[in-house]
Amino acid sequence: DYVGYGVSQQWEHPYTVHHELAEVSVDMLRATKTLLEELALPFSGNIFATGWSEGGGAGLALHKYVQTQYALEFTLKASSLFAGPYDYFTFFKDIFANSTLANENMSIYSWGAYAMNTNSEKLNQNANSIWSYSVSNQLDALDVPSNRPDAIFQTEFIQSIVNETDTEFITAIKGNSLLEGWIPQGRLYFHSGTQDGIVPHYNSTNAHQHFGNIGANSTLYEYPGGDHYTPLYDYVITTLNDFNTL
Repeated sequence: DYVGYGVSQQWEHPYTVHHELAEVSVDMLRATKTLLEELALPFSGNIFATGWSEGGGAGLALHKYVQTQYALEFTLKASSLFAGPYDYFTFFKDIFANSTLANENMSIYSWGAYAMNTNSEKLNQNANSIWSYSVSNQLDALDVPSNRPDAIFQTEFIQSIVNETDTEFITAIKGNSLLEGWIPQGRLYFHSGTQDGIVPHYNSTNAHQHFGNIGANSTLYEYPGGDHYTPLYDYVITTLNDFNTL
């Protein structure tokens, strides 16, 4: 389970905070490895990661962390990821740049902002400087009074993100993006519906193009007209086929 669920439900979930999701995924791998040893079952050390939505970001974060920090324990052979927020900086800034437009997903975007603020070592800014209504926990952040960013967040905060003047928050957001600072080894498979209204399609196209440009082995599966949900069956079947070839 992610932090915030199961035996750790007393804690708040670090929603879309990628370093936290990667670390808990490594813990899961270690626990699984221990179980396999206890059952006397063989384990090659090779990992194949999948993830959808927040899990897509978690899967790519796991790929990065295994490769850069835990390569002595595991080898990430391939990741097949569906509709994850990989280009977190572009995504986050885009929400605030369109602050007058209603978006039915504002509750989870607000949750993401809350999780970034409370799980970043150099942030934890006063909630009153971010939200225009009372927010003291993650449930408050989810319980938005409107579907418009400009009716949820303080005007000064919106402007500080769009103009990149809140350097601490901007640094945290950029640090939560998964594109820069590494060249993925193994295979990458990105899946995305072109009409995804929750995690915009450009997250996948930007990731695929960036990693291809720096020499990674990346494949992009686009689903014309697909949203955040409709390509799921094709994603699962295609992932099984791709993984089986490896």
